[in-house]
Amino acid sequence: MMIDYAHHAERQSPYPTAEEVKNDYQTHIGDQVNFWSRVSIVQEDTVGVTYGQPLYIQTSDLSVRSGDWVQVYGELNAKQELVVERIVVSPQSNRLYMIAVSVGGVLLALIMFVRHWKIDTERWIIVPRDP
Repeated sequence: MMIDYAHHAERQSPYPTAEEVKNDYQTHIGDQVNFWSRVSIVQEDTVGVTYGQPLYIQTSDLSVRSGDWVQVYGELNAKQELVVERIVVSPQSNRLYMIAVSVGGVLLALIMFVRHWKIDTERWIIVPRDP
């Protein structure tokens, strides 16, 4: 059910998709956008991201590094800049932590499964281990 939602979510969004912006930027000038993107360039008060094509965000109060992820809500303008209303920074280290915790959780679940269950090779079913 969630896979179907994810498949159709972009079409139901009130914001233009990255593909629409890439294909015809001029028609989307002045449109509101909301997207996640990886930071590709950081120079003084400018952050470069990609949303269909390279966009630049003017900001002075963020500690953003190249490789971080940002969620941006703002308006596209004619200079391929984004007039930002809200921005959330997710450092790259957060993703690494998330992956490490997920791998740890999977290993723990696998260990618990192997300790309490076994495969009955005669009937090819999973059965509880004897106490």
